[in-house]
Amino acid sequence: DERMSQTLQELGGCEILGVDVETSGLDFFQDEIRLLQLASPAAVKIVDLKSVQSKTLDLLSDFFGRQRTLVFHNAKFDLAMLHRLGLRIDSRMTKVFCTMIASRLLDAGRQSRLLFQLERKHKKVLDENRLCPEIQSYFKAHRINLSESVKIDIRNKPIPGTNNSYVKQWHVSDEVLDRQFQIVSERGEVNVFEKIRHRLQDVVWRYLDGTTIGKEEQTSDWTAEKLTESQIGYAGRDVHILLDLQEVLSRKLQQQNLTRVAEIEFNCLPATMMMELAGMKVDLQKLETTRRFVERMCEEASSAFSAVFGQVNLNSPSQVKQALQAKGVKCDSTGQEVLKPLAGKYPQIASLLSYRKYAAMLKKLDELKNVHPVTGRIHPQFDPLNAYTGRFSCSKPNLQNIPRDENVGVDESIRACFVPQEGFQFVLADYSQAELRIAAEISQDRLMIKVFKSGQGLHQLTASRVLEKPIDQITSSERQCAKALNFGLIYGMGSSGLAKYASSQFGVTMTETEADRYREKFFDTYRGVRTWHDKEKLNPHREELRTRSGRLIHF
Repeated sequence: DERMSQTLQELGGCEILGVDVETSGLDFFQDEIRLLQLASPAAVKIVDLKSVQSKTLDLLSDFFGRQRTLVFHNAKFDLAMLHRLGLRIDSRMTKVFCTMIASRLLDAGRQSRLLFQLERKHKKVLDENRLCPEIQSYFKAHRINLSESVKIDIRNKPIPGTNNSYVKQWHVSDEVLDRQFQIVSERGEVNVFEKIRHRLQDVVWRYLDGTTIGKEEQTSDWTAEKLTESQIGYAGRDVHILLDLQEVLSRKLQQQNLTRVAEIEFNCLPATMMMELAGMKVDLQKLETTRRFVERMCEEASSAFSAVFGQVNLNSPSQVKQALQAKGVKCDSTGQEVLKPLAGKYPQIASLLSYRKYAAMLKKLDELKNVHPVTGRIHPQFDPLNAYTGRFSCSKPNLQNIPRDENVGVDESIRACFVPQEGFQFVLADYSQAELRIAAEISQDRLMIKVFKSGQGLHQLTASRVLEKPIDQITSSERQCAKALNFGLIYGMGSSGLAKYASSQFGVTMTETEADRYREKFFDTYRGVRTWHDKEKLNPHREELRTRSGRLIHF
């Protein structure tokens, strides 16, 4: 404890620290932190927590509660492991900087980056199924020594708008280096790209001038009684390099005017971590009852379809298409947007659509059975940056997309399987027409803004203007039609797309002629939205776009 107190005292005056942990695994509730690494510009301190005392944790807890900036890579994971150990980060006092988040913000939208371009004389890529020496020399010149286990996959990518014209691509995967490259030959030029990834070794290589860090010890045994010098060295290097990386990334964020966006994302991390740790409680008995009900509905829908179209694998689009066409149903595909308008003429198609809906529900119910053995709860992963626009995503399982079914009772619905902890209640909250409010803000459409400020219903107003009816005579079905117009047309849908969207998402049937007429009346009503769309069309080949908060998206 004296050594720990002295160590923390040496670091106490530092305004910025690199922080990393080495753990026995990736499970927050069953694995443990073995090493805690702290790095200042002058020194690296490594704490072995194998037999940590409560007094040591008290010292560390006090240390983490002080005002400073902590630099992590994949901060969400490290914060969760520290939280489970009892080390809370007070977001009011402590700022978090995550180098992974910073990298993802800087490269949002980019799948790959250009490494180098070959001289025109070097048009040969392969030599007897291996990269030719000239190509390999280019890689070496960029400090990339490809291993002998390189795998090469040749693909021809069609060029849009042409007949039988292709871009030749060679996908190069090096399992030893754990890196992926793409060689593209187009218009006499050969370009070499690397797939953009955001692991620590990738970000370090990309932003610290080709610096490499070994990750061989990452999967070593961190539960051993005594750790090796190689493991200790690996842990120290990982945390020390975070400070150099933070300096470069901070400068890059500032240059790209992304500092404010980064702060939003960094401030969001502690709450996101707590959401994952809290998880969601599921009533397993109700889940099984719901599963049996949905399974029965699935079988009934399958039998109803088979009675007319014969025995068909309903999970095979090609078999379903053949069965439908054999009975005279004209369809180019078996997609929802194609089949739904046909359900009125061919009632058995409704059975197929029902089968697909219930099959999707069964799949979701199976995902929800995977409760954690320690907590008895589901702990999904939340990703604030999975979408380049900054929209949250959820996976393993996706709790942001729990299907609804208006045809079953509340007790049989999937949503009824989620229950609050005893003594607690769910609080339900939702933004009202968020997308339309954002569209009003961006377009500065006067009528939209006036409606939102007055508290009127935008859907009723749209229906009234488009259908030329008094607003107090608008029916619920006409309001539903207006919802399709409002939510579809702000994204620039054409008449055909609008008709399909209205049918598949809102159950509203309209012909393309009707959709075209509605579309014109919509933009005549909301002239600010039309002006905004027209302005965007003037620059269709832009290479980047920014959201209202300043988030940058590359194309």
